[in-house]
Amino acid sequence: PLTDLDISGFINPLNDEDEDNFSYDLFGISNHYGGLGGGHYTAYTKSPWKDGKWYQFDDSRVSGISNPKTVITESAYLLFYVRKGSEFAKVY
Repeated sequence: PLTDLDISGFINPLNDEDEDNFSYDLFGISNHYGGLGGGHYTAYTKSPWKDGKWYQFDDSRVSGISNPKTVITESAYLLFYVRKGSEFAKVY
């Protein structure tokens, strides 16, 4: 999901303070097109600045994404999530 990935069912909290904070938001995706012998990589990232828009990076081209749901594809290779409420999450 783009927002509110809940992994609480897979975590054993270290203390009571952590029990309600296992929600994550997606901020980056690395895509791979091709096979084991070679291929092409692209990326989608959510801007950390005020606009909060998604962008596609493909070699030397950068383009804005009008519908954030289109960043979820079968070519996703790595997903980058940020924990809600963390210091880094304040940027996103």
